[in-house]
Amino acid sequence: MSSLDLEKWDWLEAQTASESLAWVDSQNEKSRAQLDSFSRFELIHEQLQELSESSFPTPEFCLLRDLFRIRKDSDHKYGVFEVSNLQADETLGDWEIVLDIGQLRETEGRSWEIQGNPFVRQSILHLDDHSRILLRFSEGGSDLTVIREFDLKTRSFVSNGFNADPDRAIATWIDIDHLLIAHGLNGAPKASTGWPLDAFIWTRGTDLKDAKRVFSGSSSDAMVLIGRIGLGEFERGLILRIMDYSHREYHLLESDGTVHKLPIPEAIKLETVSSHTTSTHLVALLNKETVILGKTVPPGTVIAYDLRNSLPSEERTTIVYTPEPDEFNIKSIFDGLVAGHSTVHMILTRHGKERRLVLKFEDGEWKTVKSIASSPGASIGLIASDVHSDCLVITKSGLLSPTRAWLESLDGRQQLLFSHPAAFDASGFSVSQQSAISKDGISVDFCLLLPKNINGPIPILMTGYAAFGSTLPLDYLHSMFGGTSLVPWLEGGGGLVVTFARGGSDRGESWHQQAMRENRQKSYDDFIAVAEKLIADGYSRPSRLGFFGRSNGGLLAAVMGTQRPDLFGAIVSDVPMTDMLRYPKMGMGAAWIDEYGDPEDPKMAEALLKYSPFHNVRENVNYPPFLITVSTTDDRVGAGHARKLAARLREVGAPVLFYEDREGGHGVSDSLSSITLLSRRMAFLMDTLMGRAGG
Repeated sequence: MSSLDLEKWDWLEAQTASESLAWVDSQNEKSRAQLDSFSRFELIHEQLQELSESSFPTPEFCLLRDLFRIRKDSDHKYGVFEVSNLQADETLGDWEIVLDIGQLRETEGRSWEIQGNPFVRQSILHLDDHSRILLRFSEGGSDLTVIREFDLKTRSFVSNGFNADPDRAIATWIDIDHLLIAHGLNGAPKASTGWPLDAFIWTRGTDLKDAKRVFSGSSSDAMVLIGRIGLGEFERGLILRIMDYSHREYHLLESDGTVHKLPIPEAIKLETVSSHTTSTHLVALLNKETVILGKTVPPGTVIAYDLRNSLPSEERTTIVYTPEPDEFNIKSIFDGLVAGHSTVHMILTRHGKERRLVLKFEDGEWKTVKSIASSPGASIGLIASDVHSDCLVITKSGLLSPTRAWLESLDGRQQLLFSHPAAFDASGFSVSQQSAISKDGISVDFCLLLPKNINGPIPILMTGYAAFGSTLPLDYLHSMFGGTSLVPWLEGGGGLVVTFARGGSDRGESWHQQAMRENRQKSYDDFIAVAEKLIADGYSRPSRLGFFGRSNGGLLAAVMGTQRPDLFGAIVSDVPMTDMLRYPKMGMGAAWIDEYGDPEDPKMAEALLKYSPFHNVRENVNYPPFLITVSTTDDRVGAGHARKLAARLREVGAPVLFYEDREGGHGVSDSLSSITLLSRRMAFLMDTLMGRAGG
């Protein structure tokens, strides 16, 4: 079929057009009946309901003088925002509810969802007589958020306070009467991604359209973000110009309102602004070999820029840490690199062994003050730090070890914050790491979670991510593995495989770059090699091997199902990209051109076309059953991708089920608010790969 013929499905990209939603409703009706008829559905639904009473997700934590958290449980599936006062001796007070999001939804009649990290920390303002926060809410999980000023003392929204309409706006405090805000409202320019390009100073009591513009990005940029760095006299506003996901510029907003570019290399790894600042330094991680102060340093090197004025600007960059050979910070994007008041913390992995480093700036150089080895099989996460103190919120988890979170002081004192109860009996399972040889001869590692004493091929669920240098953490019932819905799968005799393919950062930035743009197929070859090894070694067979993925993992699942349908018995593709020739035109896809390549470039279009799932569905192919899920409010990837793949599969007579929820955004697979969706998905996988219950 030609690409011209495929244009007939482009109307499904319209997120909320009546014609598109009518198609969605008809597909949902067909799929719902089939999904609810799976023999295990009711039992799985009942089990997940019971698990929701005790098996809660780890709260999102934020440290800024006090400890804040967004906590979800069965009674608060949309979350409560809470605070605990951090005392002078670094002990915590009682938790107090600041805002119940469920109650707010009822009161205002809006499907509000609170947006947490990474933007919470920069949104809190503590002064002697003011404690204010800028809360961000979306409707139905959309990436478009409103900003509303909230008073932490009175536990109420500020009347006539700072409030911004729905947009991908980001704001932080300058002082009680001024915000630094990046937005695309009132005709302000936006990137093709939908993110703002300009930053403004907004004065209390004035209209946002009258805010003073202090920075303008380029129309070719992916986005402009803002934050607040430093402390006291060294505190500054920060404007982060993101040209693409591999290159960025840092610009400081001085107290007099002037803005100037920092002499920091552009090749900085994707990161959040708010957690990478000490009281005196901005911290960043290099994603390629760079010359710093006349010395060539490798990718993965951590650098710092001194915010103090004691040195010329070009001499303020220092090297915090240079990795040892074969040592990588595979978690740097999310929870592997943070900074406190005077310390920098990082998680490093070498030959499968993990350690945590703590460094301080003393006598003009960075010195290691702690090196702590992680216990075997455990994964450590650094999930909240504080520019006001050197306290840290740390998590410890594993595929068979429930997650724990605690507050740790620099002297090593710990206060437990969260402990996930065991959701299944782990004694009947084992975890091992193995490797497979990819098509080009490269060895690819994968983690294998299996029942003990298996006898013959068993049902196995493969998953992964492998893009943007991001690596899936081997955390307990992680949402990328299906959350609590993984419990009935394991208890039913299934196994799990997590593959560390190229495109992630499991062996450093070069591992990521090997599968970028025209080389993306290498990542898919890695997963294919693992699937073939699982079958060849007798762990599973095609009729019992399934693939599940979310977001880029959803694209990955769709590629596996369309490229090697002979290897799999079931495919679940959640919130995926599938039309790789039009992905920049949907959601914020234009931000990912550096990762996937520009389809406007004929050579890149040819490379994208070779694996684009939507374009590679063929007539007369024996496809495995597909389940494709998405949310109408997913404006990050765009619901059109999932719709178009489902429509194309239906056209050629492939076995496909499609379900689109009206709420949930890109995170529609939430283990508390989407129990029915997760139950249907797991019933589909278990009945398809394990056989009908009792049959």
